[in-house]
Amino acid sequence: MLKNKTVLITGATGFIGANLVRACTEAGAETHIFTRPVSRKWRIENILRNSYEHNVDLLDCEGIKTAVHKIRPDVIFHTTTYGGYPFQKQPNSIIQTNIKGIMNLLTVCSHVYNSER
Repeated sequence: MLKNKTVLITGATGFIGANLVRACTEAGAETHIFTRPVSRKWRIENILRNSYEHNVDLLDCEGIKTAVHKIRPDVIFHTTTYGGYPFQKQPNSIIQTNIKGIMNLLTVCSHVYNSER
């Protein structure tokens, strides 16, 4: 189903995202991931060479726009989250990551893909 598809995965360094990167790559997808400079990549160290890494923060609309225009993904898996661990209690970070981040991604994708019509 994903063979020869271009896939974008956010949150690729998390547990679900890392396993999704593996699954997409094994399925034959061209796999692109968004990471940030502060991302801890230990879960994907051994598979980074099989994917395309883009340094993009979901709070940066221009960065998202540039990457999405370049990647042109067929499928997007959004697995980024903040607040999943007990020590992640900062309400502003939860709102910024979980709400504003996905809104930025959806807004950019809406503009990119609607402009093609």
